[in-house]
Amino acid sequence: MEAHAYPSSSDPMAADAALRMGCTCKKSKCLKLYCQCFAASVMCSGNCRCLVCMNTPEHEMARRDAIKSILGRNPAAFETKFKEMAGEGAEKKEALAQHKLGCKC
Repeated sequence: MEAHAYPSSSDPMAADAALRMGCTCKKSKCLKLYCQCFAASVMCSGNCRCLVCMNTPEHEMARRDAIKSILGRNPAAFETKFKEMAGEGAEKKEALAQHKLGCKC
């Protein structure tokens, strides 16, 4: 059996935003990548308005199975969708981000 590394919150800003806003899942049971919390590798919290949520500590086995299934199809599924870009000039101290896929204009 192949061992999968379970995703950690590799993008702390995405995890923070997911916790702050919460999700509004209705049919996915919060076990699909379009759930903001699940995609950010965090459990659903009190801010979420989801129905029939399975992204909780009580449903850890179902959550692990969903993660394993998703990673089996796409090993990069839980990685950040952005790449950091070097700032232009020495005075720019903030990091710039750009989508890894899609238009670069």
